[in-house]
Amino acid sequence: MFLNSIKDIKRNLKPNKYKKVFVLSGKKSFFSSGISRIIKKSLTTQKCFFYFKTSKIPEINELKKIIIEINKFEPDLILAVGGGTVLDYAKIANSFDNVENLKSRIINSKYKVIKKRPLFAIPTTAGSGAEMTANAVIYINKVKYSVEDSSLIPDFYTLVPEIIIGLNRKIKASSGFDAIAQSIESLLSKKSNGKSVYFAKKSLRISLSNYSNFIKKPPTSHTY
Repeated sequence: MFLNSIKDIKRNLKPNKYKKVFVLSGKKSFFSSGISRIIKKSLTTQKCFFYFKTSKIPEINELKKIIIEINKFEPDLILAVGGGTVLDYAKIANSFDNVENLKSRIINSKYKVIKKRPLFAIPTTAGSGAEMTANAVIYINKVKYSVEDSSLIPDFYTLVPEIIIGLNRKIKASSGFDAIAQSIESLLSKKSNGKSVYFAKKSLRISLSNYSNFIKKPPTSHTY
């Protein structure tokens, strides 16, 4: 399974297609998960800029820094490797080309979302589904806001099961409960429909029946 994931990552990082890659990640998860070795093997000739986020939650001041760094580097691909915070940062930063009046634009939902370049997402946690959703959250003065637009959806993503299984119990418990919460939120959403209800129920059944075993499963050793 993991060999397929490596092939998928390499295929999406073709050097003849992307020359400059902006890598956004959490420093601890990037190295402890083992994904760093795969990324370095895949990005052999491209010019890369690595930005390691410092905030535990996506907040406006760091988002501004990321947007500024992206504008300076001018990449032709953004590679987001991490949990929900990293993916939310990448999705918004890739669609806002300047930081002028950024707070008020998000607070008042007066913004125009324009994707600037392809976005490749590799989640290192499970549960949020941020790698394939059309929204991202950002905190402004400790208040949670949502940016929504179909163009926020990453162009492609790769799921690496071994990374998720290898997480420590605390993060696995949080990720698993996040999946349960997401299913419940989908069921209660005013925007729900027959299809979403079907998948939310299915997700809830799978999550509840496997939650305990998922947490108890010992971490895998990263030999890749």
